[in-house]
Amino acid sequence: MTITVTPIPSTIDLVTPAFVLGTTNTAGSSAGAVSSNSTLLSFDATNPAAVAASPVVGAATVASRRDHVHAAGVAAVVDLQTFAANGTWTKPSGVKTVVIEVCGSGGAGGGGSGAVATDTSGGGGAGGSFLSVIVSAAALAGTAAITVPGAAAGGAGGSGAGGATGATGGQVIFNDGAGGYWTSYGGAGGSGGNAQAVGSGSGGGGAGFAEPGNAAGVVTGGAGGGPFALGMAQSAGAPNGAGGIGARGGAGTTSQSTAGVDGGYSEYGGAGGGSSGGGDNTSNGDGGSSKLGGPGGGGGNSEGAAGGDGGSYGVITAGGGGAGQSSGAGTAGVNGVSTGTGGGGGGSGSAGGQGGYGAGGGGGGHSNGGTGGAGGAGGVGQVRVFSF
Repeated sequence: MTITVTPIPSTIDLVTPAFVLGTTNTAGSSAGAVSSNSTLLSFDATNPAAVAASPVVGAATVASRRDHVHAAGVAAVVDLQTFAANGTWTKPSGVKTVVIEVCGSGGAGGGGSGAVATDTSGGGGAGGSFLSVIVSAAALAGTAAITVPGAAAGGAGGSGAGGATGATGGQVIFNDGAGGYWTSYGGAGGSGGNAQAVGSGSGGGGAGFAEPGNAAGVVTGGAGGGPFALGMAQSAGAPNGAGGIGARGGAGTTSQSTAGVDGGYSEYGGAGGGSSGGGDNTSNGDGGSSKLGGPGGGGGNSEGAAGGDGGSYGVITAGGGGAGQSSGAGTAGVNGVSTGTGGGGGGSGSAGGQGGYGAGGGGGGHSNGGTGGAGGAGGVGQVRVFSF
């Protein structure tokens, strides 16, 4: 058997030997090393003199070691300021880039009819539009005025008459007073329920520059509100919007046996509100949804059928927001990060649900001979500003 012995190295001692000029220094130990905190002598520039009677004396200064210390790192500046009401944005010091998100306010739902022998409820309000921009912080002033109007008021329910149209959502604005100006428009309100036996309330059109649901005529349903460009006539095209164009609201029905129509969906524009059904046991339109803009509210109930559901965000299908009801108030939408969900349509004689951020309110439910439910208020808009 072979046994291998491996020597264990000795520990090196850190010592502080004396370094003295002009003398022979004692040899250090082979196990010693100069420690990092040794003190060394620093000599002046006096030159040795020639052999003479009087020596020239120099000077030596003891200098302690100096550590190499790295400067402390500079923490990154990341700032988020969110506004759901009027306020002032202040640019943080040291940031380079600013991302501004602006969502317009949602339109309110129309009020339900309170006329005798009618089953027509209010249409849902439409959602506000959405924009997002990336700008250099150097291009913005130190502060900016933020304008976020209050919630759009729902249309009043009728008492022995048709309901009123919901108010249009307000514009939401970021303005630094030095050229940094961005605005998102609010969605339109849904129309009120018709006082006639047929012709239901229609959904409002999505922002920007949206048109409210048109009030129903004597025997016709209201036309769904639609988006239109500034200075241009409203288009009668497809109900869905691409890019930043809002979506059309669901059209009111012209028959007591006809179901309500869902609001159209959009991408950056607001989605349309749903219309109510035309009569007993007819389904009611859901609010449209939007990828980034505000969703629409659901239409109010019809006799025997719940109101339409509010729309959602991040998808392109109708519904998914606040639930419509057969009796009692429609379910309110919920606030998301940038936008919220639409309010649900109200049940018989009950109010529609309020929309979440930038979303439309639900239509108010009808009441035969009593007072119709008020439309749900539109959701307030929002401004979010990221700086880094």
